[in-house]
Amino acid sequence: MLKVRVPYENVFGKMCIALTLGCEIPLLASPAGGASRTERPVDGRGRAVSAEDMTAIVGLARRGSVFIGGDSAGVSGMNLSVRADSKVFHNGGYLFGFTTSFRMGQLIRYSLTPPAPEGDLDRFMATAFVDALRDCLKSGGWARKEDEQELGGTFLVGVRGRLFAVHDDYQVASAADGYAAVGCGDQAALGALYATGRTGLKPAARIRVALGAAERFSAGVRGPFLCMALRKKGRAELLD
Repeated sequence: MLKVRVPYENVFGKMCIALTLGCEIPLLASPAGGASRTERPVDGRGRAVSAEDMTAIVGLARRGSVFIGGDSAGVSGMNLSVRADSKVFHNGGYLFGFTTSFRMGQLIRYSLTPPAPEGDLDRFMATAFVDALRDCLKSGGWARKEDEQELGGTFLVGVRGRLFAVHDDYQVASAADGYAAVGCGDQAALGALYATGRTGLKPAARIRVALGAAERFSAGVRGPFLCMALRKKGRAELLD
């Protein structure tokens, strides 16, 4: 009988392997330390796997404002806690919503001094912003190397009316649809955002519908949800 090694955290998501191939799935130990991370389970060789296994962060740009909402789940293996420290926050004219790790989020929130945007915004985000981010994560002991590639984490960021997704290889993505989602609930959230695109719902309401869909269909997403808006001139607003 074929044996497939599957991380303990992914046993439910990978059970289809056993059903399809008729294989055994020995479980690997869940990482110690409790539910302190939003992501970063490990594979059979102890390496971090995809940083998209827990959490739902949803963003939407509309008419010069950026809206980002997030859940409150802190997940480690099969353990989940509801965190009071938010994954969505404002820092220096930017609006952030993070996945990957609460430690990474704390560094971005309290240690990062984001540079003021200038010139072409896409070029600026891919260069000056990422350089500042890398320095922050390295000095805070979070950035890591894998196969000689420097890796960080995944988050959404809004600035000057634009929404970007920064991934763990430091690529900066800008979605043509004007909305984005990261974390394990991203596909359910994106489907909900698409479906509400012509309903007349306000941006904050669409984000809450998307987060509700992610919670409904993903075991790694949990309320309460928090949504913030970044208005023109960098003014941040907490939304009900």
